Parts: sequence; C-alpha cells; structure tokens
Amino acid sequence: MSALHLGRNDARAATLMIRAGEAARAISLTSATKARFDMNWTQVEGKWDQVKGAAQKQWGKLTDDDLAQAKGNRDIMVGKIKERYGIAKEEAERQVDDFIRKVN
Repeated sequence: MSALHLGRNDARAATLMIRAGEAARAISLTSATKARFDMNWTQVEGKWDQVKGAAQKQWGKLTDDDLAQAKGNRDIMVGKIKERYGIAKEEAERQVDDFIRKVN
C-alpha cells in the first residue's frame, strides 16, 4: 500500500513508526558514544589540574570558582558554559566534547 492510499490516521501511525525507528537508532548510537565520552571524562577528572588551564583558555568567561566546582565533571562544565555564554545546552555539550577530544 502506498502512502497516497493510506488514510490520515494510517499515515500518521506509519510516520510515528518510522520516527520511532530513527529514535531507536539514535539512542543506540548515543549509548555507544556516551560510553566513549564517559571513559574520556574519567581521564579528565583524574588530571583535572592540568586540564583546567586549557579549559580556562578555551572559555575565558569561566571563573576559577566555576572550574573548581566542575572538577572535571562534564555535566557541571556544560551547565557553567551554558550559563556564562548564554548558549543552548546542546551547543555547550558539543563544545565540551570537542574540547575533550583535543585534550585527550
């Protein structure tokens, strides 16, 4: 049956099924990526004193207190960057993840 011959409710259901499949693939990829970043962040936390200087250079608006509070914690770093720079959470996450790739 083609999409042109589906009733309105059938077409919506088919669209939702397609989107659900796309979301499942995205979640699977995100889980694998998250595991990789978790390992990187564990390394960052272990050498935070060395890394925080580079973070201060990257994000000059972060204060010493911001960096002390973060102590290498990704979620806190994302929140501080989001707050100081007035950017979306997703953008702050992208910046932080790019930074970690460079540092590691």
